[in-house]
Amino acid sequence: MEGAGVRLVSGDVADTDAVADLAAGHDAAIMAAYDASAQPDVFFTAAARALLDGLARARVGRLVAVGLAATLETTEGHS
Repeated sequence: MEGAGVRLVSGDVADTDAVADLAAGHDAAIMAAYDASAQPDVFFTAAARALLDGLARARVGRLVAVGLAATLETTEGHS
């Protein structure tokens, strides 16, 4: 949702250049990404590295990451 002072953009969260380009000129970033086809350890590691490097390059010092842990099943099979 977009509103006063908020702009919704999308791109490859695992691509440092894309993160830097999209974040340029902003005060903060919110990352809400998930790729069901990727291995979580590979996807989230690549995303973390790209966000750290890309946001630093764009001089964006604030990041909020929204996770999906609330939707994961426990060992008992409950979410």
